[in-house]
Amino acid sequence: MIGIALKFNLPEQQFTGLVNSDSRAARLTLLDDAVQNHLAEIASTLASRQNSFTGARRFLVPQTILAACMSGYRGPAVNFADFGTGLGILPRQLNSVSMYERFAGDLRWPSGIPAFCPLPVGRKFGVDRAEFPSLKWVRACYGSSAYYRDLYGEVLDVLAVLSDDPADTCLVAVDLLDSDALRRFVQDNRIGMANFCYSLYEFSWEKRTQVIATVLDSLAPPGLALVIEPRAELTQQGCEVVLHSRDHGRPLSLCTVSDGHFKGVVRAGDDYEYFTDRYPIEFSRESVRNEP
Repeated sequence: MIGIALKFNLPEQQFTGLVNSDSRAARLTLLDDAVQNHLAEIASTLASRQNSFTGARRFLVPQTILAACMSGYRGPAVNFADFGTGLGILPRQLNSVSMYERFAGDLRWPSGIPAFCPLPVGRKFGVDRAEFPSLKWVRACYGSSAYYRDLYGEVLDVLAVLSDDPADTCLVAVDLLDSDALRRFVQDNRIGMANFCYSLYEFSWEKRTQVIATVLDSLAPPGLALVIEPRAELTQQGCEVVLHSRDHGRPLSLCTVSDGHFKGVVRAGDDYEYFTDRYPIEFSRESVRNEP
């Protein structure tokens, strides 16, 4: 967060000079100068903001896992909420065939590339604490390498496409740590499926457990909550995917993703076979891009 705050508040040339300096001593001098001249802005940012990295590919795993869970469902459409939504892209991408076909080929699962399967989604909500992030803030949450420039370009492309579609997602400001407000939101809007993607890792374990329990206890049927968080507290590359459901007595450790930006390989977790035996994932017969 300190790095993001510096990038957000410093003039671009000054920040670039700071990160590109070859000398450690020079970097320390530049950093000291930056903090002295922008201390108030940096402190305000750290106190009021969170990492709002928004990715264009994060919808792929919820689309696949939740669609598998709901494949035999014959009831009314189920309301969906994406908690920690950032710009609110993910819920708007759900059930988009064109979005899925653009990105799915770069994420290989144990049996190949999942076929697109629609979700019986009703109302869709993007939830984050106020104030919602600006595009400038989201850009600051990205790294400066060519890899991150490409990823940010994907976000801009997706936003351009979504701007042509009617707004089908309601953005709602809720503090995840305010259990009463969180419970009211879930119950009042009859949320039946919830998604957390890189939304909880900045909280303590106690607070993470509190948020998940509050949502899970408040969900309408079918009562599904998917939690995707960085592996080993950001000490390992990629992320892990855990499914919470009132139908199961424990969280299901489904899989890990080799790249937290949802490229690469999905590897089966301890409960992947248990899950897929009960909720089969349909795989496409089409050729896989970039497959050796």
